[in-house]
Amino acid sequence: MSEVEGAGTGPVKRGLRQAMSAAREALTDTERRVLSARICGHAADWLEAGGFASFVAYVSFRSEVDTAPLLEWAWKRGLRVILPKSEPSDRSMRLFLARGWGDLAPGAYGIREPDPSRAAEWPEREAPGALLLPGLAFDRYGGRLGYGGGYYDRYLDGLRRRLPEGSALPPLIGVGYRLQLADRLPLEPHDARLDGWIDEDGFHWAE
Repeated sequence: MSEVEGAGTGPVKRGLRQAMSAAREALTDTERRVLSARICGHAADWLEAGGFASFVAYVSFRSEVDTAPLLEWAWKRGLRVILPKSEPSDRSMRLFLARGWGDLAPGAYGIREPDPSRAAEWPEREAPGALLLPGLAFDRYGGRLGYGGGYYDRYLDGLRRRLPEGSALPPLIGVGYRLQLADRLPLEPHDARLDGWIDEDGFHWAE
């Protein structure tokens, strides 16, 4: 994909979303399963090497990287797995501590999310160890192209304001297939910058 700098316009982002979505949808079920297993393995290695006791992840939907192997690995290891619940009314999200699949139920957009009657809400003022974010595209400079709802940007902006002055956000790591890596993404001031990304080739720090 050719480099597009300073192009934060709606049509450009829409075009990129359509192209990346089509490329991801073109993967066969077998390819997705094999690549997802490799990506989850690299994510587990990175979390273990970093000594993280908690992390935010996501439950995959459609052609996203299937995070099931990572979640199950983390639950077996006793890590605190934190999953988001979307609130479409104001495009915000709340985080919950999920102890297993039984804590989830179909939520907004048909995605499995924490069920508040079973999962405990993660304290607003407590930063998770790391955040593993989905997306449609990533670049080597920390750029991430999401789905356009702004859920993660709003959560991170709120977390930044709630943390003690001078505190840094936890590592923000994109999770995707190598085919989702772009040369340069059009970003706007409110877009969160990633610290790195994980694909089937391993973990990569942003340049």
